[in-house]
Amino acid sequence: MDENKLYKSLIICVLVLAGLSLGAFFPRINVAGFELKSVDLFSDLRSNYRKNAAVHNLQANQSVIFDLTYLPYLHGFTHYLTASGGISPLLALPNFGVSADENEKRFVYRFKDDRSVSLKSIAELLAGPVLFEDFSPEGRSMKQFFKELGAIKRGEEKGRIAFFGDSFIEGDIFCSDVRNSLQDLFGGNGVGFVPITSEVAQFRSTIGHTFTGFRSYSLVKNDSVSEPFGAGGYCFTAGEDNDVTYSVNPKYKHLNLFRDIRLFYTSPENTTFNYSLNNNGIRETKIFASDRLQQEVFNDVNATTVSFIFPVSDTIKLYGVSFEDALGIYVDNFSLRGNSGLALSRISESMNRQFNQFQNYQLIILQYGLNVIAADTKDLSWYVNPMINVIQRLKRCYPDAAILLMSVSDRSTNVGGEYQTMESVPLMVEAQREIARQSQVAFYNLYE
Repeated sequence: MDENKLYKSLIICVLVLAGLSLGAFFPRINVAGFELKSVDLFSDLRSNYRKNAAVHNLQANQSVIFDLTYLPYLHGFTHYLTASGGISPLLALPNFGVSADENEKRFVYRFKDDRSVSLKSIAELLAGPVLFEDFSPEGRSMKQFFKELGAIKRGEEKGRIAFFGDSFIEGDIFCSDVRNSLQDLFGGNGVGFVPITSEVAQFRSTIGHTFTGFRSYSLVKNDSVSEPFGAGGYCFTAGEDNDVTYSVNPKYKHLNLFRDIRLFYTSPENTTFNYSLNNNGIRETKIFASDRLQQEVFNDVNATTVSFIFPVSDTIKLYGVSFEDALGIYVDNFSLRGNSGLALSRISESMNRQFNQFQNYQLIILQYGLNVIAADTKDLSWYVNPMINVIQRLKRCYPDAAILLMSVSDRSTNVGGEYQTMESVPLMVEAQREIARQSQVAFYNLYE
């Protein structure tokens, strides 16, 4: 008769259970860049307490601070943003107050809560959850931007914001709300700059975008390639049977019609390309030879779709298309998945200046950092100086633009079965604040 071996299954189960139980006591191990996480069968039975994030004091007397806690009230105070005579006109406005510290080197701007008749003290404001700090001398940078918003509101000029970031803003997930709110306040119809191709086109809802037959180069994916990258970190060349089509989304009131269209390119030769509006016949237009960035402008097209077909060429560099109106404000989404921000240093200063000659940005927003930190990040000193250099390059290329550096948002990690804020997040926030301070630009704390 065969021997009963069922007890061996029990032994195997006991050994597996013991091994998994012991796994909770082993540290995390990195193998060839991949982290092997510990296994804790009893994590749900433990009591874990989130560590309190360190409280960091702001640099005294070195910043202008805008408390945006009451941002929803902005719609009721558009005259604040259109004031153009400095601080004094604002003091007379209802529900608005300005406080200064004892040395008058720090100003705190905020709206009063409708439920309160008094302003909070500076100490209370500094302890608030949302702070906007301007480290530029005397806060001139953002003050100038606010003044220009007044001119945009009055229809005297067009406004543009360049929003650089990583996957946090891709697909217009973040920028669409910013753009829509600004265009509600200051006018404008159009999504702004859109690249020739995009890896997030399928889930970007603010514009329809299909393409085929193009070769794409990016700062992140083509480290060894020295292509003349555009301001967004991309450039494109056209291959056989190429076609790119853009279409509006009627659900967005400011994005439901193409009015003015501008195409950006460089070409070493004179040639032509084809385009179509509303699928209504093919039209031809010229490309002019130049070693500098060019734009082809189509005014008052009043279309819901536009398609482009380009000559096959490795030397004609294509960048993207801007959709806009004659006036108003526009937000160009320059997202680049996997970018820490440092890759922006690979865009030539000459190309940045050429883009700015056409775009004339009044504000540049930088959103980076989530691709830099990990759960075990302890030191970010290596990141600070290179990022300062990136900002200094941007200041040289866009001398009239205010620059706003956004901190990282919250990011969690699984610790013992609970999702907790990475301990490296507050470290990155302080590193980014230091970058803004040394660069003398504005800083927005998205984490707090």
